[in-house]
Amino acid sequence: MNYYRIKTIEGYDWIWSKDIELRRYALDFEGKPMHEKWQEVKVDFVDKGKRDFDICVATSPLFIFSKKAVNLLENILLKYGELLPLKSPDDNYVAYHCTNIIENSIDLEKSEIDWLDEKEGWINNVTKIVFKKELISENIIFRIPSTYSDDTFFGEEFKQIVVDNNLKGFGFSLLDLD
Repeated sequence: MNYYRIKTIEGYDWIWSKDIELRRYALDFEGKPMHEKWQEVKVDFVDKGKRDFDICVATSPLFIFSKKAVNLLENILLKYGELLPLKSPDDNYVAYHCTNIIENSIDLEKSEIDWLDEKEGWINNVTKIVFKKELISENIIFRIPSTYSDDTFFGEEFKQIVVDNNLKGFGFSLLDLD
């Protein structure tokens, strides 16, 4: 199976909260469920780009999906994470937090990793990532265990639903897994 990082295509606006730094807040949970402590957060558009998008990655690892995208992807999203309510423009957006952390999924010998602190497992950047395919092959969405990594990986089935339904704003970067 192919895996991808998702991004927002250039030209689309993005959503942010003035009340809370969502990205930092989500990283603090390290992939553990947030729903019990979650309080609905007010978010709004930031720039003057296109506002009819279905994905915003500015707060990754907390992704913001349109309700249209959630309706199409809900079964997959809920299998690998949780949906969290937002007070958003037109009440059209929902936060998604992946809770599927796969331990020891990276082949450290073959990957190229810039560590903040290797002993603690704190990753600064991954130049080349090689996964242990036997550990990830049954997962459509997953994350790696790292306090400072916001990488979430999405499988081919996820991408195909997005493409087949012309969801807007999604960009996909294919991972080199070998």
